[in-house]
Amino acid sequence: MSPPAIAAAKQGDAVSASWPRLTVVALGIFAVIFSIRAMFVGFHNTIFGFRESQTALDIESIVRGDGFLNYQTPVLGPPWTIPFEFPLYQGIAAGAMRLFGTRLEETGRAVSILFFYLCFFPLASILRFLRFRSIQIVAALAILSVSPLYILYSRGVWIESTALFLSLMYVEQMIRLTIGERQWQYRHIAGATLFGCLAGLVKVTTFAPYLLLGAGLAAWGAWKVYRSGTLRLPRIGAAALFCGLLPVALTEAWIKHTDSLKARNPLGAALTSTALTQWNFGTLQQRLQPRWYHLLESRVDREIGYTAAAVLIVGVFTGLVVAAERPSRWARYARVAAICSALYAAAIMLFFNLHAVHEYYGYANAVCLVVGVGAMLAPMLELPGSKAWVGVALLAIELGASIGCYVRNVYPEQAQDLPGQPVLAAILDQTTDPQSVILITGMDWSPTLAYQSRRRAIMDLNYGLPGHTEDLGGISGSIAMQGPGTISAVVACAKGENAGRLPALLQVVGMTNPVVMHGDGCDVYERVAAPGALTP
Repeated sequence: MSPPAIAAAKQGDAVSASWPRLTVVALGIFAVIFSIRAMFVGFHNTIFGFRESQTALDIESIVRGDGFLNYQTPVLGPPWTIPFEFPLYQGIAAGAMRLFGTRLEETGRAVSILFFYLCFFPLASILRFLRFRSIQIVAALAILSVSPLYILYSRGVWIESTALFLSLMYVEQMIRLTIGERQWQYRHIAGATLFGCLAGLVKVTTFAPYLLLGAGLAAWGAWKVYRSGTLRLPRIGAAALFCGLLPVALTEAWIKHTDSLKARNPLGAALTSTALTQWNFGTLQQRLQPRWYHLLESRVDREIGYTAAAVLIVGVFTGLVVAAERPSRWARYARVAAICSALYAAAIMLFFNLHAVHEYYGYANAVCLVVGVGAMLAPMLELPGSKAWVGVALLAIELGASIGCYVRNVYPEQAQDLPGQPVLAAILDQTTDPQSVILITGMDWSPTLAYQSRRRAIMDLNYGLPGHTEDLGGISGSIAMQGPGTISAVVACAKGENAGRLPALLQVVGMTNPVVMHGDGCDVYERVAAPGALTP
């Protein structure tokens, strides 16, 4: 073959080999465009639900100037402050509202979406340090971008994406510190310290597994330099102190501060870290019951698309490893997948009940599944010649599974504008003063009605609980602190469960002959009908 023919053949092979890569890039662009479009489905919908409403009330408190560290969540009575997380997300949303003059609903969602896409940067950097090539990183980020769970919860008024971004930044800095080209640099110690402290303060349940990963990286890095004889005790000691102990100590100090504020409220005392220990961590018996694992397994579809697609990738990866002449080339990807799987499971086992009860807690660790699937897909994209199309086809199947799961299971939920309790909110708006306080029983302490009606509330935590049918418990203390005569309305829902409590509540607040109105399946009791009030 002549030299020109050889050159032409090589050029043709290069062009042929580039087609799989170009297809992966095209799939990645499509996935991101689909993700952005999906994020804005229901963007203007009403805020509804326990956690979103609570976060929205926190943002409103900061906008009003009620305080930053001691922001108010006015649902349990005076002194109205029951903080949980450090209000970084809430403060950014409040600042954006003031700056742009936008509504809380859209502003909170925009900030949450922004932090989700910011997560791509530390994740890409982490994969780069793990020696993933650009095309492999594109594939992993594409899978993340169309995850049904991340689309659903990234576009709400949630702190989850902020906490995840900070946690990934912490891991990225710890990787730079321990396995980067220039290890044990003070600048990376400073970076890991900053992001670790913020992540722990914003949401410790998200940060905890990544702190464990950071500790593992530090221990492994220290062992390596010890073996090489280049041990730098001052820097390793500084890393242990500032990257490990300081975030833990600062988070513990914040928890003690919030507990002290909650303890000032007769109802808030039930929400301290000590009181919620079993609720947060779960029990051994719960961890031994198969039904909880079945529930957790059923949620994987909404985390990475239909599970069958991921199982197919695992199966093909395993088959190629077995058939490979040099399986050791695949070992690095297998280790990454194994570590990701262990980290995903560790987060669940650590806060078992929270993950079992609340789907959105999977936001913290589902990214580990995404990276694990991406790690097994990655070497297939680098196979020689036409074999790379195997990886491309599997990537397309995985993206299609996620999009299909989103369209079928998440889109209807996301597109529906749940009105909450508009009739009930309208009654309160028309018959009570904006500065008044209402007493709510039958809703646990879900802040939805308090947010929607723009009224401060004292909510009955003990309604319907065994042994609390008529025992008012802490709510009587909150009523006394507020002053029974200043409570303008009593809202009673779940009438069957409230049958024994309601007369006692009305007696405590001094409503012996109240005006009764009805809305959204609940009753509203008021002392007198205000001018222009709705007809009972």
